[in-house]
Amino acid sequence: MKYSFHKELSKKYGSQQGQILFDFYNYVFDRLPFCAVINHSIFCAHGGIPFSNISLYTLNTRTPHVLSNPEQEAINVWEMLWSDPLEYAKFEETAIALGMTITTNNSTYMYLPNRKRGTSYLFNEYAVLAFLRFNQLQFIVRAHEVPADGFKFNFGRLCTTVFSCSHYCRNENECAVLLIEPEARIRVIRIDTSGNHAAMFDS
Repeated sequence: MKYSFHKELSKKYGSQQGQILFDFYNYVFDRLPFCAVINHSIFCAHGGIPFSNISLYTLNTRTPHVLSNPEQEAINVWEMLWSDPLEYAKFEETAIALGMTITTNNSTYMYLPNRKRGTSYLFNEYAVLAFLRFNQLQFIVRAHEVPADGFKFNFGRLCTTVFSCSHYCRNENECAVLLIEPEARIRVIRIDTSGNHAAMFDS
């Protein structure tokens, strides 16, 4: 209810019908896949990679398939929903600001607390490489942040952020989608929405 979806449903369908739709959508959301793998090579998740357990086999075989509270029921799913990538220079700056020392002897080499979100982790290129190698994958595709152009590459294109809603929360961002071509080639399609404010919603 924090964001505008509930308000939009109520405005379009009335308070009672809007609430029914909102509850139904959340029922469906609770049952959506937490992540997906395309062509055995591209990992897709809302936020990014998990900190608690990077094994997709373990995630697939030991995680309940219906979660109403992933933070309590499956922390690795929660981390995939809320994690964010951070380039190494900013990663080091963030560690210093947090009063933490990056060392290969512990997880700070690849992960830091995500203070911007108040939960989950920031992950760097080393974390991405470890995750991809362990699971025999090539790329990561995620959303969760709003790039000005609708998409952003991190870590030499190992991680792509894509956002398909323009003018999100009254911002001036463009939107984009990805087309996965044969042999796992990723094609970015930017959608020009200049002058089109159909995606805006007054909150």
